[in-house]
Amino acid sequence: AEVPPTDLVLFVDAYDVLLLADAKLMIKRFNALKAPVVFSAEYTCAPDKGLSLLYAHNTTMQFSYVNSGSYIGYVSNVQTMLDEVERDIAVHHTLNGADQYRLDDQRWFNRYYVRHQADGSIALDRSGILFHTLHDVPLSTFGTFKGNDNVVSLHSSVVADEAFAVAAEVGTDEAAKGRPCLIHGNGNGLTIFKTLANHLKGMGWPTEDSLRVGERELAETEAAARANYLRSISP
Repeated sequence: AEVPPTDLVLFVDAYDVLLLADAKLMIKRFNALKAPVVFSAEYTCAPDKGLSLLYAHNTTMQFSYVNSGSYIGYVSNVQTMLDEVERDIAVHHTLNGADQYRLDDQRWFNRYYVRHQADGSIALDRSGILFHTLHDVPLSTFGTFKGNDNVVSLHSSVVADEAFAVAAEVGTDEAAKGRPCLIHGNGNGLTIFKTLANHLKGMGWPTEDSLRVGERELAETEAAARANYLRSISP
């Protein structure tokens, strides 16, 4: 079944990503960034350092360059982006016989960003309010907090310092201030990622109740997906 073009799609890497917030907070922060597609960002411009010269914005913030491990956007806009990236790969990568499946996806999303950074079709989460990458980020950046409801949350001084100047309306949400929605152990951040994940687990996160709710919602989603597929192939 086709996905409606105005739905939101969230892409994340697999084993080195931890989701820390619910969909409502993620959508609120996505809307605050005022772009139809928002990418995570990181401290370094990789794999092509020279592309940093084409970035028009101030690159002195902690997260200044495209990280392709997490992004969110409207279905139609994401499809438009992927179509253009595919054409770019066809012209500049596979033209001379290179394998289209052996490439660095971040290179091609970087190229897409620098082409469209001024037209409003894409933005970077330069403050980590949605996607907090961990490459070159010290462990001392983070702290944990357990509220009166015994819910454990992870807070980052980078988000606390920078996020709410970028997305001011999110700053009115004091309970979420300083809390990223997702952490990604990219690059040399995998060790920190594992440390933070184990620390959160030791503090009782996630709770048994939230796991049961998540399992039930996953089962319902899978059942709905199976039903939609069966309807789509039925004569």
